[in-house]
Amino acid sequence: MHQPKQKRDHSAAVAVAGVVEHLQQTWVLHQMVNRLLICQQRMERMQQVQHRQVLLIRHRLLLQMQMLRRQLQQKQNQQVPKHLKQGQILPLTAVRTPLIPWMIPCTATAM
Repeated sequence: MHQPKQKRDHSAAVAVAGVVEHLQQTWVLHQMVNRLLICQQRMERMQQVQHRQVLLIRHRLLLQMQMLRRQLQQKQNQQVPKHLKQGQILPLTAVRTPLIPWMIPCTATAM
């Protein structure tokens, strides 16, 4: 009768060892999944921060462009003689031509 009991004990020990190994593997997999989730959350946070930075830079650039447009408009207004602002037409020799092409007064195409 000792032999069957030993076999039962052995098979029970093998079964318990299998369950323990399965639990260990499951725990390892859970740890890996948790690490991956943490990495994913970090990446999402980094993307949000980068997106905010891009929006901030874009906003600053738009403000700088508006400021430069205003400055350019002021310089153009200073360059245009008063008689041209009022719409009078003079011979070309009477009009002082700016030396730099982008300082020539222009219409809405510059905006």
